Amino acid sequence: MTTPGDHPNVAAAPAGCEPEPIGASLEHWFATKIDGEPSRALTTGLHDLDALTTGCRAGELVLIAARPSTGTTVLGLKLARHTAIREGLPALVFSPAMSRSELLDRVVSAETGVDHDRIRNKQLTNLDQQRIRNKLPELASAPLYVEDDAPLSTEQIKATAQTYRRRNGVELIVIDAPTTGGNTTRERQVAEMSRAAKLLAKELAIPVVLTMQLNRASAQRPDPTPRLDDLGKVESLDAHQVWLLHRPEFGATTEQLNRGPEAHRLGELRIIVAHNRGHQTGDRWFRFLGHRQDILDAARPERAASCFPTW
Repeated sequence: MTTPGDHPNVAAAPAGCEPEPIGASLEHWFATKIDGEPSRALTTGLHDLDALTTGCRAGELVLIAARPSTGTTVLGLKLARHTAIREGLPALVFSPAMSRSELLDRVVSAETGVDHDRIRNKQLTNLDQQRIRNKLPELASAPLYVEDDAPLSTEQIKATAQTYRRRNGVELIVIDAPTTGGNTTRERQVAEMSRAAKLLAKELAIPVVLTMQLNRASAQRPDPTPRLDDLGKVESLDAHQVWLLHRPEFGATTEQLNRGPEAHRLGELRIIVAHNRGHQTGDRWFRFLGHRQDILDAARPERAASCFPTW
């Protein structure tokens, strides 16, 4: 005969690990709600996106996905630049598909407004050179770190991130994941990388942003707007937030560009918050400045407080 707390098919809990009902934690939980620090999130540098998402929250994974050349790297760098340059908080970017020099081209273009192609092709005008020189001291002092070794396994990323967190106090990690092969491989990689990135965010107690590319086949639908299931099985997505990017000029027919509902949106970027655990979803439009590798709020200057409570 078993006692009320026993079960013949369940092993005993290890010493010191006896399970407790939630009542044992309620007093501590209530105390943190009254006296604890408010939950805080890093802002993105995009006011409309912050208003929708409440920003990048500590210990959580943000997955950014889009078709190739739509702007995942631009947005990922936007978050890292804003955190390191505007907020002065250390940020780390993993870029296995792009060299440090290529990333610097993009960062300098976005921060100075100098045309990206002129920077990349070394065709700087005198005015370009002066604008870059004026900005160099600010950029040089920013705690923005780049790891461009490739390829990196999830274990290598984890070990490197732990080192940067311990030594440099990084507050944001952006992982710009490379393109993969077919659908099956892609689905498996999304599941594996999102799981590893989520665990990393939880362990380090900081936001982790993972960028990935959708299959080009998703653009062949009558409505080319990306959907959550373009990443694979929805239940395999292990992220707190999923942002899908859409630009009307990608995947649209000439008729759609000229007469479609988004014809007036050319040159803009739509960020679709398709999943936002415990918070609202929705979408917002932004200005996409490809010539300077930047994204700006529509019809208002960039502005954002350094941190704000999440609700």
